[in-house]
Amino acid sequence: MATVHTENVDNDKMKSETWTLGNADTGASALMRRWADRTVHVLGTFAGATITIQGSNDNTNWLTLNDSLGSPLTFTATGMKLILENPIWVRAISSGGAGTAATVIIAGAGGQ
Repeated sequence: MATVHTENVDNDKMKSETWTLGNADTGASALMRRWADRTVHVLGTFAGATITIQGSNDNTNWLTLNDSLGSPLTFTATGMKLILENPIWVRAISSGGAGTAATVIIAGAGGQ
């Protein structure tokens, strides 16, 4: 289990954060407070792993975020979904699996 740092792109019109997760990794938290409209894209080798998208307003207490239909943002295969909530901090975590190599990209728009 490791904390995986994020790569980011940030400009006046959009921001993206990218994590590459292995088995039982926790993505470093990413500050996303200005970006109200967010989409998550998960791809790669899951090998039995589940990728979960979490949010926090204090960067300490984390909850699973939901998609636009109110379902938990968990992935066991490649997918892309809207993020319903708008917390200040977001991160991606992996659980289970063996040989996992998943990429998680969260893109946000609407920042000012």
